[in-house]
Amino acid sequence: MIVRAAPTGVASWHLTSLEFAVLLDRIGRDRVPFPFSWTTHARTAADLRAEREAARRRLGDRSLLAAASLLGGPGFQVTACGVESGDRRVRIRAATSYSAIPLHSDRPPAFPLAVVVVQDPGPTSDTGGTVHVHAVPPERMTHTLTAALPHRRAGRVTPSSVSRDDVVRAPSSHLHDSRGDTDRDRVIHILDGPREGLGEIVVGHGGDGPLEAIAGRRWIDALGDGRYLVHATDVVAVLPATAQTIAAALDDEIRRAGAVPPVTGTRS
Repeated sequence: MIVRAAPTGVASWHLTSLEFAVLLDRIGRDRVPFPFSWTTHARTAADLRAEREAARRRLGDRSLLAAASLLGGPGFQVTACGVESGDRRVRIRAATSYSAIPLHSDRPPAFPLAVVVVQDPGPTSDTGGTVHVHAVPPERMTHTLTAALPHRRAGRVTPSSVSRDDVVRAPSSHLHDSRGDTDRDRVIHILDGPREGLGEIVVGHGGDGPLEAIAGRRWIDALGDGRYLVHATDVVAVLPATAQTIAAALDDEIRRAGAVPPVTGTRS
């Protein structure tokens, strides 16, 4: 386990996937939450027990336990799941609540805390690599999450929106047309064109499994172009997206869902 101070938050811990599984066991969770996975190189049950016991002794940091306790808890959470070219998986989960265990202190007053957990791609699509646990102020949660997405420039196609019915009724000849000059042409070009990555960010509630969605957005990394944020309701909208664009959209969704405490103070 490696621990580093986080420049934009409270602290970061960098764990093996087995250490992460043991961490969750330490706080009473009987499995690793979606979308993460863990693996071990132990060859026997006895070896695995020894590895888990050694990991358990390393994982006594109260700050880390406080952050991990938010995963699977009653507060709202965010998951980001996707795939890049080469079948490299994106696995991120974030949560926030008022923690009952203060960081770096033995005193009990509660205060706002968020955690963002990011798992590196593993050697195969079914296995994950190193797990990074970031404890941050709630107002930094979406920024920390979107900064952990695979880096892509924003797409170059003009922001466009069209009714869902128009997308559904589009003739198949549109699927491989050029990006065109209408909103419908541009939206379909992004949705159905070649891509090098895509994924979904979900805001919701849930235990260890996939979230019961309150809101969500998708991203598409168009091949040779860049990243777009997709929001689909009765209207399908695509927007060239940076990490900041996606964080701002998530903040709006979270505020509308009433999932964060209101910001106090007066604005000029």
